[in-house]
Amino acid sequence: MRSESFRRAVPEQPLTSPPLKSPALIGEGDSVQDIYKKQAARIEQLETDNKQLEKELEDTLKALQNSEAEIENLEEAQDEVADLKMKAAKADETTTEVEKLVRCSASAATQDYYAATRTSDAFGYIRSPK
Repeated sequence: MRSESFRRAVPEQPLTSPPLKSPALIGEGDSVQDIYKKQAARIEQLETDNKQLEKELEDTLKALQNSEAEIENLEEAQDEVADLKMKAAKADETTTEVEKLVRCSASAATQDYYAATRTSDAFGYIRSPK
């Protein structure tokens, strides 16, 4: 059972909630049709914005994929460049060794020539070294 104070607290008129109004969509004196048109226009605008954002997202993702592919290509090219640099260094070493051998060979040939000219006979002929 309820107390008498509870019964006195109950208002005489039924409670009603205040009407829901969006200040951006509902102006003073707008009819239901006007409100519906404004809301429909706003929904269309939001759908258009959403489509535009989806397209921008697709374009950005494509650009990201292209950038990632380009990075992979650059990394592969960098590896190839490193390999080529190593090969070039080895070729330089080989060239240096060949040049040393050529100089040594030329020097030995020159020494052999001078040694042979010193051992010429009385008639000026060069004896062949044995």
